[in-house]
Amino acid sequence: MNDLSKEEKRIFFVDFIRFINAIEFPNENDDQKRIHLLSLEEEQVKRVTYYLQDYEGEGFSLIIVEVDSDTVNLKIYEPHTDDFYEKENIVVRHNILEKYKNTNKDNTYLSVGMMEIIDNKPTVRPNAFLKIPLKSISFYEKEDTEDKE
Repeated sequence: MNDLSKEEKRIFFVDFIRFINAIEFPNENDDQKRIHLLSLEEEQVKRVTYYLQDYEGEGFSLIIVEVDSDTVNLKIYEPHTDDFYEKENIVVRHNILEKYKNTNKDNTYLSVGMMEIIDNKPTVRPNAFLKIPLKSISFYEKEDTEDKE
């Protein structure tokens, strides 16, 4: 895979967006705060990790639109490409957005991870070493975006 072009590696990330099943937000006491984009597809997680390991840009920006207390829509902006990647109806922990909005978001990083369903319960295996700078994060309620259209 080392001989892939930058654009071919970027395709890994774009493909991964379609396979995001959940977002894990950090708890207020987490030492390194990371927002994890989670997938049930292990191969997709490997590919996007490979892409993000080589990422040397300023960082990504996230727009998170709250659908309800358990679901969000996600827009990811990658710097230097002017591309927005969107995914709707992503699962989050119940009411985690309200808790996360009230915490210090400085030094929060973006990462990826695996989510497995074991005995009907989701189990998260976050990537422990990957931490991509997060340039900005914005939260909107669904009505905010609908009013602007």
